[in-house]
Amino acid sequence: MSEPQVSQQLKQTQSLALAPVLQQSLQVLQAPVTELNALAREALEQNPLLEEDVPVTEQPVDEAEDFFEWDGASSVGQDVEKLQRARELFFENQKAGHASLRESLLEQALFLDLKRDEKKALVYLIDSLDENGLLSGDIGELARSGGFETATLEGMLKLLQSFDPPGIGARDLRECLLLQLERAGKAGTLAEKIVREHFEQLGKRKVVEIARAEKTTPAAVEQALKTIRRLSPAPGRPFSQDSVRVIVPDLFFEKKDGIWKVRLNDEAAPRLRLSNEYKNMLGRANLSDGDRSYLNEQIHAARTLVEALAQRAHTLEKIGRALLKRQRRFFEDGPDALKPLTMAQVADDIAMHESTVGRAVSGKYAQTPWGVFELRYFFTHGYQSEDGQTQAVETVKQRIAEMVAQEDARRPLSDQRIAELLAAQGLSVARRTIAKYREALGIAPVAQRRRYS
Repeated sequence: MSEPQVSQQLKQTQSLALAPVLQQSLQVLQAPVTELNALAREALEQNPLLEEDVPVTEQPVDEAEDFFEWDGASSVGQDVEKLQRARELFFENQKAGHASLRESLLEQALFLDLKRDEKKALVYLIDSLDENGLLSGDIGELARSGGFETATLEGMLKLLQSFDPPGIGARDLRECLLLQLERAGKAGTLAEKIVREHFEQLGKRKVVEIARAEKTTPAAVEQALKTIRRLSPAPGRPFSQDSVRVIVPDLFFEKKDGIWKVRLNDEAAPRLRLSNEYKNMLGRANLSDGDRSYLNEQIHAARTLVEALAQRAHTLEKIGRALLKRQRRFFEDGPDALKPLTMAQVADDIAMHESTVGRAVSGKYAQTPWGVFELRYFFTHGYQSEDGQTQAVETVKQRIAEMVAQEDARRPLSDQRIAELLAAQGLSVARRTIAKYREALGIAPVAQRRRYS
């Protein structure tokens, strides 16, 4: 048996490593406005040669401090006038786009006369709510972990559940719905009974079973379900950061004096500049080699970021002009006129790589006469109609949504029927594709859309 042969071979391979400058340029290009501003804040903290040329806003004051500065009277009594004023303030804050559930609840608490330990317990409960405004965990365990008497915490929870929005402070979904029904004067109704006694069947829409158990008709149950559907399963959600997040458009598409124009939103992206003070330091003769090297590095980093921000703006503007050219009918006539468009087509228009276009439109938005749209919305495949016209996927989705909105709820349209109706309009779309688009639109299947009254 021959000995195994051991040999050495040299093999050349190629790998692409992006230079730090290019990496940062791509990062800036791809970042949505929120991430971009976070990146700019981090750069400002780390690089003394960068300056921001926008005013710094003041930090909000914690309203819990005001709450504890005023010590009230004796009991948990709910003064009707004070609670009414608190509710008025709540709705004023809603209209003004009040962003914090905690702040709103603390403002309502300011109108109540509470002992200091009651105030502490109330704030503790407010701080224990999740983003949906619900309270998870056993009240006894919460009392022990917070160092409160269980009775005190239970009393404050009952008080908290009288605050707005209705349903706040509930310990589960069932209690959340019951609190809202009680506030709406629906205690003792069929809707309240369904939530209280048939919660599992409610989740599965067992209309006939509930009607049989309550000795009533499916139509009556359906009417009760309409009441329940108007309730919120997450009363605190409108205050959450994600829900109240305002979408800031990167581009504006406007028609002025009969001419369509696209312009950048100069207030959306951060504006940075090099600090002249530190640049002047380089001219000083008494700088050490280490200091001079440090300043040179920081100047290079600052210039790289400033140039990347400028390049990002330039790229978005070019893409905007290409979209204005390619999707002119959309801007004139609305979403129904959206045409199929690929990123490769726009890349050719602006002499850039398709991947650059993909990064540039990711997470970016445009303000149009028809509303705010993500830039990716304008890129879609399409269908060929019988008359030779092309229809974008988004246009097909729009037609499906319109059909469902106009359907008879007692005889809702099946996916097959929608496909047949589209075929009658000259568009051949498979039933499975209809189902996929329907799900993407958040439209329930036909069985769940059927109503009995």
